[in-house]
Amino acid sequence: MKCVELDGVFLYPTQSCERYDESRVNYYMELFSNGDHKPRAVAYNAMGGMSALLDGHHKACAAARLHAPLDTILIAKGHLAGARENMHICFGYEMDPKHDIPFDRTITMPSKLYKQYSEQLERAFGGKKQSPPVLYKGLPVESRFSKRDWEECYTESAYYYLYAYQLAAEKVFDFNAVEGMSAKEIYDYAFRQEDTVYFAQALMSRFVRTKDKRTRELLKEFTRLPFSGDSKQIIAASLRYMMNFKDEETEKIFIDFAVCDDDYLANIAKDYWEDVE
Repeated sequence: MKCVELDGVFLYPTQSCERYDESRVNYYMELFSNGDHKPRAVAYNAMGGMSALLDGHHKACAAARLHAPLDTILIAKGHLAGARENMHICFGYEMDPKHDIPFDRTITMPSKLYKQYSEQLERAFGGKKQSPPVLYKGLPVESRFSKRDWEECYTESAYYYLYAYQLAAEKVFDFNAVEGMSAKEIYDYAFRQEDTVYFAQALMSRFVRTKDKRTRELLKEFTRLPFSGDSKQIIAASLRYMMNFKDEETEKIFIDFAVCDDDYLANIAKDYWEDVE
């Protein structure tokens, strides 16, 4: 067995929502809050960052209600990687000398496991064309997890967690580099990146999600860009995020865009008043 820290993306439930028990959720919420014994779940890794939640459905509900991360013990199936003469049993996406297990035919292994890896080795180097796997075979059309009308405290909790594209962006960019920068310095730093549009959008998403105190000023900096080329994508994103702010100064910014000569940005700006209660 090997232990390694990984970032999960998606935990898929394996129990029916009919087993939901509000009292159990409240119990785990209390455990999360007092900090003495932080609950942990158990899941099986299916592919990439997607995992099947085996134990801890009420813990996951409690974490969602508190907008907190859920520490999970993840069971990952090893797979063969490397050259024929230097095969390793890996548990991640890439070979990792610290955690991988060298594959040695002479070591004692359970016969079923040895047969499994031998067949995998044959498929990898045998040159035989493999049939694609049949996905979703035998699964019911209607999900047993959608039979419950979830309360707003659950549906709204999604706002506080990363989407897959946001997680990918945080892996690509080093956001620690902007930790001590002002909004204006971050603005200048964004235009020194290889992909300014992707970096700016990912950064705005992170700031809004984490409620960074520099968010408002940074969004205002991006709205001052000229209406040309890729800059329009950055302006559009900043306008959408600025809809979270309801005050006279923000409204004036949207008025200026609503009457501007660019129809694309003007149409986005007009949505501001549709969100006003």
